[in-house]
Amino acid sequence: MLANRGVRFGLVPMVVMTVVMAVASEDVNAEPSWRGQEYGFVDEIDTWTCDGTPHGLNDAVLILQGCPLVYEHDITDAGVPNQYHVSEAWLELDFTNDVTDAFGSIFCGLIRWDFRESARVGFDGDEWQEITDVDNGFYELVLDIDWLNDDGILDVTITVSNPLGTATAWLDHSVLYGNLVAVPAPAAVLLGLLGLAAAGRKLRKHA
Repeated sequence: MLANRGVRFGLVPMVVMTVVMAVASEDVNAEPSWRGQEYGFVDEIDTWTCDGTPHGLNDAVLILQGCPLVYEHDITDAGVPNQYHVSEAWLELDFTNDVTDAFGSIFCGLIRWDFRESARVGFDGDEWQEITDVDNGFYELVLDIDWLNDDGILDVTITVSNPLGTATAWLDHSVLYGNLVAVPAPAAVLLGLLGLAAAGRKLRKHA
């Protein structure tokens, strides 16, 4: 699946959807656990574009302090929420192009500069998660499945900061992945409710 996802300031991530199945790993700065594994869905944003052309260094997108990156993952093509519900999900963020985490000065010592950065990641405008020290590597966040089972879309906001207000970070890819369970057919749900009602009547009869 190729889809256009709205991103603030005209950025549009090119998204590839694959359907596979897998075992989760919560390692930070490790090799991506979703590659070559089996999961119910994998939604990968790997190329960020602006007006149809690649945006940023090596297909990565630059996040500046005070200028958050806003984008979305869409897994409705995997049948969420009507055919399937998400039983567990993770978001992997791959930060890159980080040359240093030093604090000092630039331009012959005339300007103080802080190359360190921390990140906050928000989902659907709520429930922020912290990444205290952003460096080159993969960061995996456990997600609340209610955000996805509501409409199959995960809105993501990423902000970066440091004490001097000079934080920057490059995001290479964002991958949403997890497992699915089938949504019971309406008839099966009705039969289940009728069965519970009948069981309740029998219990009351023998009470």
